[in-house]
Order: sequence, then C-alpha cells, then structure tokens
Amino acid sequence: VVEPLYCGFDTHRFDGRHEEEFASLCKEFGWPKSSKILLFVGRLDSRTDGGLNQKNPAFAIEVARLCARRDRSFRLLMVGGGDAERRMIEGQVREWGLERQIRLTGQRPDVPRLMLGSHLFLLTSIAEGLGMVVVEAQAAGLQCVVSDATPEECSVETSMVHFLPLADNADTWASYVMDMLAQSRPTSTEGNLAVKNSGFSIDNSATKALKFYARDLCEM
Repeated sequence: VVEPLYCGFDTHRFDGRHEEEFASLCKEFGWPKSSKILLFVGRLDSRTDGGLNQKNPAFAIEVARLCARRDRSFRLLMVGGGDAERRMIEGQVREWGLERQIRLTGQRPDVPRLMLGSHLFLLTSIAEGLGMVVVEAQAAGLQCVVSDATPEECSVETSMVHFLPLADNADTWASYVMDMLAQSRPTSTEGNLAVKNSGFSIDNSATKALKFYARDLCEM
C-alpha cells in the first residue's frame, strides 16, 4: 500500500478563540469592530522557473480592491516577505486611497494569531506543491478561497475549502469572497479538530513514520 507521509505540524498553535484575536487585530490596525478581514499569506517575491510570481499577489490585491469598493467594512491583511514587491503594492494601494482597508505587514511571527482573528483566507497561487498554508488556515477555523492550481489534497474539511478557477476574472473572485464574508465564521474548534485527526497533525505523522521504520526493521 502506497500512502503519503505528510510533514505534520502542531495543531495546538492554531487553537484559540476567534473573538479574542479579532478584537486584538482591530486594536492593532485601528480597525472598527464591524470589519471583515480577508487574510493572504505567502512570499510576495516567490518565483517559478518561468519567472512568474507563484503566489500571484497582483491578482489577490486586485480582488481586494474590488471588495473594498463594494463594502467599507472589508479589510485585507497581506502577509509575506518581499520588500520590492511590497513597496510596489503599497504604492498601488495609496493611489487607490485604500490604505485604511488594505494593509501589508511583511513577514510576521504570529501567523496562527492572524488566522484565528481573520474571517476568510485567500490563496491565488498559480502553482502549489500542496498548499500547507491552507491546511494551517483550516486548523484555525478559517474558510478558504483558493485557486484551482492548488492540489485538492490540502482540503481536510471539505466544507471549508472552496476552489475557484484562475481563468475567472477578479470581479468573479471578489463576488465569491464577499458572499463568503457575509456568512458566519465557523468555530475555530471545528477546523482544528478536523486537522488534528488528519495526517497533517504532527502526532499522527510522527506515529506513522515510527511505524514505517519499525516495520522495515522487523523485516530485516
């Protein structure tokens, strides 16, 4: 039997209360409690062999621009390294007059907190090996809107991951994002439990690895 052995992570890092972390984010960024936060996490300067930006932040920021024009309560947190790309995107945001609604944070050590405090996760990648960040988002209870270039394997709790074609335009994506933000956020425990019981939990992946090596030793 051939089956994958995932690089597991500690799901406890993503366990917490959305209400508390949301209030903390609103205080940090000076946002009202009526805000609806869309979260993007990924290197802004990630490149494929063809020179294209793997994480596709230009498309993500265009989706956010359209969302912000439709609803003043919309907020985007864009997290990820890449200073040159960050400055370029921040320049666009200033030109649009959306500095209050769209914030680029650079790298952050508290991504689990940001995931817990947000309402929806966005991944617009043109290529992904797995999309582990989507699994992490589910562990924090976040619904995810992801590109169809992301492997379906990342969907642990299928009701929480929604695939959209990259062939669709930004307006179509923005409409879907706004529809998702209008829904109630799932409890954080729901997604966390699903990931905790999956092969992505470090407890489960470590146990499987030990069984694998123990079996081979017994067969020697």
